Amino acid sequence: MQAADRDEKESGSLRSEGDLFLNGAEGHVQDPDSVFKAQDFYEHWTLEPADTDLIKNVSRNAGWQNIADLPSDLTDVNEEEEAEEEEDEEEDDNAI
Repeated sequence: MQAADRDEKESGSLRSEGDLFLNGAEGHVQDPDSVFKAQDFYEHWTLEPADTDLIKNVSRNAGWQNIADLPSDLTDVNEEEEAEEEEDEEEDDNAI
């Protein structure tokens, strides 16, 4: 398989545990020790089995979401935030 942003095909491996196979799909194990192991890098982590709640969560949250666009010029946003902070500081000074 080749990623759209790559010039060459690459293959990799993944660790897959507790899968939920649908519609007759089957998985197979191939060199499981060659993939990332969370416990080697993270002191606390969890693995939850795939189930219908996961399907619902991914279906509900994955893909396009209607969120506000970022301003075209983030400098304006930073200046507005700084002005608001200065106003808050002035109000605090006046309250004393």
